[in-house]
Parts: sequence; C-alpha cells; structure tokens
Amino acid sequence: MLELTQRQRDMLQWITAYIQSNWRPPTVVEIGDHFGVKGASAYNVLRALIKKGYLEKGDHSARSIR
Repeated sequence: MLELTQRQRDMLQWITAYIQSNWRPPTVVEIGDHFGVKGASAYNVLRALIKKGYLEKGDHSARSIR
C-alpha cells in the first residue's frame, strides 16, 4: 500500500473509530463536518484512501465505505 499524507491518516483513523463506535460508516458530509472541510474535499481524501487500498467502496449509497 502507498504512503498516506497526515490528512489521509487522520481521516482514516477517525473513520475507523466512528465505525467501531457507531456500527456503520460515516457519510461524506459527516466526515467533512468533523474536519471542517466541504464535502467535496472530504470526498477527494476518501477517493485517495480507496485508490491507495485503505478503504473499499460498495454501492453508491451514503454509507458504503468499508
């Protein structure tokens, strides 16, 4: 797997903790709200995490990251 930036690492850790405590993945909006960024910026980080193999994307529903 490819190296992560600090922002990617922070988001991945937060997403993992969110899933463990809520039993479901966060939405892109929830991720953006937590990090104080717009949904598009959060989505770009998610795409990078998927491309690097740290997350998987299921269907096109709001909570489909794994």
